[in-house]
Amino acid sequence: MESLATDGFQHIFVINHQGDIAHNRMLLDVVTRRHEEGSTGVVLIEPDFIADRLGEAAKTPALATFAMQPLFEGLELTGELGVHAEEIESALMMRWFPELVDYDAMTRLQPTGLGPADLAEWRKGGEHARSVTPQGYFGAPSPRDPFLWRFYQRMARAMADTVAGSLAAHGTPGEAEPGRNNAGVSEAP
Repeated sequence: MESLATDGFQHIFVINHQGDIAHNRMLLDVVTRRHEEGSTGVVLIEPDFIADRLGEAAKTPALATFAMQPLFEGLELTGELGVHAEEIESALMMRWFPELVDYDAMTRLQPTGLGPADLAEWRKGGEHARSVTPQGYFGAPSPRDPFLWRFYQRMARAMADTVAGSLAAHGTPGEAEPGRNNAGVSEAP
């Protein structure tokens, strides 16, 4: 970020897609420090549930959030708590990297049936995670709806709108407008 700022970039957006809370805290700490040093155009973009997990530290202009729950609307999900290598991630692989998907193996894998207590243990990482998910996935690996990859397009749009809103809040003229398809994505299969 220092290098980008030195090169004249006034607005730097850190886009994160990792749910590990230690990782999220580190990113927020770095971006908050940049703010304290005067680089107020540096912003971390996170979904609202990550901001909730960050607690009081999330109450900073260094963080911009978007609502995650609306991104699921209209998608046919199994109802299984999914966190890692689950139906949405499988649908993503099926859409953009179908040659890497072992469809036979995927259809034989059963949903994990794990709940919030399992997630709390899994989030501890290392051996804790391996004991909860010995096969490496948390949720239902086989999507009921093969078009669940649309979730990621919705997320990209939400992130782009969050960036545009942040630019507008900084009074940056001529930048992207919130609510538009700024990321160049569409939901067409």
